[in-house]
Amino acid sequence: MIKQTQTRQKSFSEGYTVINQFPKYDELLINEIEEPVPKLEDINRNNIYNHIYDKIIGFLFHLVLISVFELLFFNYYIIQYENNALISLSDSLIGPITNTCQTLSPFSKTLIDDVINIFINETTVNDNAENDFNNRQIVNQKIYQKSIIYCLGVISLFLFTLSLNIVFRQKINFVTIILDNLVMIMILGIYEYIFFKNIVFGYLIMGPNELLKNIMDTLLYKC
Repeated sequence: MIKQTQTRQKSFSEGYTVINQFPKYDELLINEIEEPVPKLEDINRNNIYNHIYDKIIGFLFHLVLISVFELLFFNYYIIQYENNALISLSDSLIGPITNTCQTLSPFSKTLIDDVINIFINETTVNDNAENDFNNRQIVNQKIYQKSIIYCLGVISLFLFTLSLNIVFRQKINFVTIILDNLVMIMILGIYEYIFFKNIVFGYLIMGPNELLKNIMDTLLYKC
């Protein structure tokens, strides 16, 4: 007699082993706990460092713009203005004298030239003027070079501080820094223009008549 074997039906877990491929709940919970969570103190510290570094970059960039502005403004405007002011004062002082000389006769002009030559040696005056001019050019050239060195020093400091971000890796808001400083420089330029136009240029220095009186008083006192 042949025995008939009854086949037992497999359970779901035995027949479909795919379910074993999924991680268990405990494993998910452990992995979730083991992931590093940034501390609140570290986040606040990084934010403080980033804020300080951002302010330093903004300050140095502002200093760069100011250095360039002062370099151009002083060397190409203030110096020319002062030279022209002295020449204008000299012309105002000598103008009335030269106008009077034009009405004199040739004999009177010759007599005046002889009197002037007694007190003033034209050759000596020309030599002294040439020496003063050469010395002034040398000194002013050194001052100009020094102003450029100062400006380049500020620019180098800014670039060096900016390069440190390769190590610190802080987030810098360049757009805000550039816009803020450009607006500030524009406001400063407008203020400087208004200040010089209404205050500096409006200030009256010693006029030609006062200067002439001072010369005459000195000559009368010394002679």
